[in-house]
Amino acid sequence: MGRLADSLTLSKSGATRLIDRLVDDGLVDRVVCASDLRGAEAALTEAGVSRLRTAAPTHLRGIAEYFLSAIEGQDLPVVQRTMESVADRACGSRGRA
Repeated sequence: MGRLADSLTLSKSGATRLIDRLVDDGLVDRVVCASDLRGAEAALTEAGVSRLRTAAPTHLRGIAEYFLSAIEGQDLPVVQRTMESVADRACGSRGRA
């Protein structure tokens, strides 16, 4: 939960309250952390995955309409490299070759 809070730029208590709401809505379950049995991880339920799949087209359409449409085609590779660097720093290296 601490890593999740850091990724969301929330306090640990803020992340806990968010996860509590998602658990109450049936979208997330708390599961024991495999690498540290003292900790808990948040896992999407089937309902959570379904909600994510339902929301994804609207989310992607918004990215295309409001973000990508403002970028010239020849600039897209630069944006892609930049976003990959941001993701690598935020999430750790994804082991790309």
